[in-house]
Amino acid sequence: DDPDEAVTTVALTGIGQRAPDIQALDSVAPSGDLRLDFGGTHADGAGHYCATGTVSLINTGEAALTIASNGIALPAGAFAVDSIVSSTAGTVDLSAGPATVAGGTQEIWRVTVLFDPTAAGAASNQLIVTSDDADESPLHVVLLGTGLSEPDLCVGDTVSFGPVLNDGSGGREATGTLVLCNLGALPLTVAQNGLGFGATNGYRVIQIVSSLSGSVNLSTASDVIGGTNSETWTVTLGF
Repeated sequence: DDPDEAVTTVALTGIGQRAPDIQALDSVAPSGDLRLDFGGTHADGAGHYCATGTVSLINTGEAALTIASNGIALPAGAFAVDSIVSSTAGTVDLSAGPATVAGGTQEIWRVTVLFDPTAAGAASNQLIVTSDDADESPLHVVLLGTGLSEPDLCVGDTVSFGPVLNDGSGGREATGTLVLCNLGALPLTVAQNGLGFGATNGYRVIQIVSSLSGSVNLSTASDVIGGTNSETWTVTLGF
């Protein structure tokens, strides 16, 4: 109700700034929840069996995104960064200095993370990404996993005997080998007479040899295969 300035015009000026915008997608659905669960993995000591997962970093903004020197980090523990690979530039080494991710989702950084537990039970950590994103730095991706303390039988490839003359028991016989091992942290017990066939059809176990203790006789008692892939059983089969 101002009698001489009922309408006032105010000039507004500004400059639109291009900005980066980081986004992280992990290899376990839902991919955008900033949470990567490795599930159960054998707690067989550092350097043995481990699980892998990936975190993909993209830049949905218009300006290039700068990741700081050593800007992808993990506190010490059961998880470790194995590699960082750019879809356009190859291997990324942040220990040598900062690096950029192109804007407009034109480039993807794939961060490979290892889970290598040394003890049984639940484990967690956070992958920390430090960048020049104005509102999402540092970015935290929660890492989860469970160390398993149990045996885990692994069996070699299928044995193929090929064609064999059907000349009855005691005639010609083809042989093949099957290798058994134990990827788990605990010894694997194979029961007495624990190697057999669903239907005989001319197959038989000729011998079982342990890489550590020599001949294995399951007809008299059970026996064990050492954990952490420390022992193999070579089973010779006849057909």
